[in-house]
Formats: sequence, structure tokens, C-alpha cells
Amino acid sequence: DVYKRQGLDGCSLASVIGGRKSGVRETLFSSYRQCQRAVRDERWKLIRYPLINKTQLFDLRNDPHETKDLSGSPGQAQRIEKMMALIRRWQRKLGDEQPLTSDAPKPAQVDIEFFKNNAPQKKTKQG
Repeated sequence: DVYKRQGLDGCSLASVIGGRKSGVRETLFSSYRQCQRAVRDERWKLIRYPLINKTQLFDLRNDPHETKDLSGSPGQAQRIEKMMALIRRWQRKLGDEQPLTSDAPKPAQVDIEFFKNNAPQKKTKQG
């Protein structure tokens, strides 16, 4: 088996490559800065956007390109709850302290005014 180096959150694929196992985990967690947390299993993918308090749910078996967000479907509430619990479990495991909700969420929809009001300030040359 390959030695796992300290500080890496991956795991060895040697057992998969060697044909002893078909996979190394049942779920996969991903994150992008403070903007996004996601978890997926073989069929479902849940994405949480903490800065805007938005959740998306996709059925990867029937919608592999993630074009139909099912998070608003009443029949999916229990699945969303279960997958949010998976995200929190992964966060604890990895030491990820990013909250999954914001008390002061940013707007989910943006328009030109948003960019005008949030554009970086230009630096002026001093001469």
C-alpha cells in the first residue's frame, strides 16, 4: 500500500488499481473557497452555496449534465436533509469550519448595478 502523507485528504487508489476493490469511498466531498460545498454519491449530487444560502440537487443518473435542479421539489426534502448531514460529516472529518448558511447572504441574482457597486477600486498613480 502507498504511504499516506500527512496533510493530504485523499486516499490511496492502490486497491482499486490492483483490482481488489471497485472504489475507495461511497461519497465524495468538494469545496471551493468559502463559496461552495458539495457532496455526491453514485447517483445524487448536492451543492450548497453558503454565501447566498442556496442549495442545488441533481440526479446524476437521469441528468448527468446537471441541468435540472431538484432542490425545490417537495419530494426531495428528506434527501436534501440527508445529504446536508453528509456535508457536515465531511466537514468535521476534514476540519472544514465554513458555515453552511449566512446571516447576511449576498444576492443570488446579480445585475450590472451589483458589479458597479462591488467593482475593485482602481489604483491611482502618484507622481
